[in-house]
Amino acid sequence: MKRLVVCCDGTWKAESDATVSNIVKIAQTVRMTGADSSGKIVGQRLFYVSGPGARGFTSDRLLGGAFGMGLEANLWSAYWQVALNWAPGDEIYIFGFSRGAYTARSLAGMINRLGIITYDAMICGQYREAQRIYRQRKKHPADPEPPEWAAFRARYSHPVRPKINFLGVFDTVGAMGIPGITAWRHRFHDVRLSSTVHCARQALAIDERRRAFAPCLWEVPVELREKYRRSDRVKQVWFEGVHTDIGGGYPECGLADATLRWMIAEAEAEGLEFDHDRLRTLMGHCIPTEHEKRHDSLGLGFRLLNFVRLLRNPRSPRFYWDSWRKLLERTDRSVYFASTVRLRDGYIPANLRRWFSERDVANGTIPQHLIEPIPAASAFPVSDAPAASNHGGSGADGGEVISGLIPAGHVASRAESESVA
Repeated sequence: MKRLVVCCDGTWKAESDATVSNIVKIAQTVRMTGADSSGKIVGQRLFYVSGPGARGFTSDRLLGGAFGMGLEANLWSAYWQVALNWAPGDEIYIFGFSRGAYTARSLAGMINRLGIITYDAMICGQYREAQRIYRQRKKHPADPEPPEWAAFRARYSHPVRPKINFLGVFDTVGAMGIPGITAWRHRFHDVRLSSTVHCARQALAIDERRRAFAPCLWEVPVELREKYRRSDRVKQVWFEGVHTDIGGGYPECGLADATLRWMIAEAEAEGLEFDHDRLRTLMGHCIPTEHEKRHDSLGLGFRLLNFVRLLRNPRSPRFYWDSWRKLLERTDRSVYFASTVRLRDGYIPANLRRWFSERDVANGTIPQHLIEPIPAASAFPVSDAPAASNHGGSGADGGEVISGLIPAGHVASRAESESVA
C-alpha cells in the first residue's frame, strides 16, 4: 500500500514563483514515507500540477489566465499520474487552489466515473476513449448512468473501485473563462460530491467581492448513505481574507497560513503525514500579526467586470447586489465559520453583518455549532532554524525544499512507483 498525493495549483501559480501558494507549501511538506494504522512504513508519492498560464510566456499567461486554457490538459496529466501509479489498496489525497481546485474536484469526478484505468490500457491509448466517456453528461444528475460507462470500467479499469481518502481545496471559483465564451467548456461533472470521496474540505474567502470569482460550494445531500453518516465527512469553512489570502500567494501570508494549518490538520486526521519541521520553517516569518494583512482584490478592472456581470445576472444566487458573497443557504449542513473570523476585534465583514440580520442572530454572534476551530500558530511553533522566506528554493538546512515533487509532465515508471510502496 502507498499514498498518492496530487497537488493542483491555481492560475499563474508554479513551484518556482517568488511567492508560492498553499498548494506548493503542501507539496513541500508532505513526507516521502509515513506509517499505516499498524505502524508499517508506507510510501507517500507526490505529484504536482502547476496552474494554467504558469509557463511564463505571454501567450500562455493570457490564454491560461483569461480564458482558462490548459485546464483539461492539467486534469488529464493528473489522472495519467494516478492511473500509472495506483494499485488496489492505495490511498489517494487530492489538493487544489482556485482553478487548481476545479482540476482537483474534476479529477475526483473523473475517478468516480471511470475508475482507475489499468496500466496496460493507459499505455495502449485507451485514455482517448476515457476522455470521450468523461465529457458525456447526464440530462439530470439523478438519472442512472448510461450502460456504456459501466461497460468501459468493466473492460479497461481495475475491478476494485478506488477510494479518495481526502479532497482538500482552497476557494474553488467559477472563473473558468470569459463569461459566455469558454465557461461552458469547464462545468463540473460532479458538483454534489461523489461517494468515492470519503472526506472533503474547502476553505472559502469571506471578503472576496469579484463576481468573476463566484464560490463553488459542494452540494451535500441532507440524507447521506449509511456508510457516510459521519457528520464531518464534508466541511466548508469561511475564513477571513480574499481569494489569494485563502490559497496563498501574497508576500504577507499570515492569513493563508491559517487556512494551511487547518487543511494540514484535517488531512493528517485522515492519515496523510507531513514534515512539521519544514512546515514550521515555512511559516516562521508569517506568524507576526503584521503579516496578517487582509488584501483588497477589487481593483478598477474587476469593478468594471462586476458591473457588466451585474447587468447580465442581477439575481446571481451566489452574490448580493453589491457583490458580497452569500455565505450559505439555510439548507446547507456542511458550512462553517473559522474561529479566527470572530477573534479579530472590530472585524465584521459586510456579508457577515447581513447574515446576522437575515437570521436575527442575537448580539451578532455566530452560533457555536457553526464555528470551526482553527489550529493556532503556536500549534506549529517556530523552530530555531533561520526562517525561510515565502518562496520556493532551498530550506533552512540548504537542501531542496520541494523534496520528491514530481511535475505533471513526468511519467513515473512501475519501478519508481513500487520503490516507495
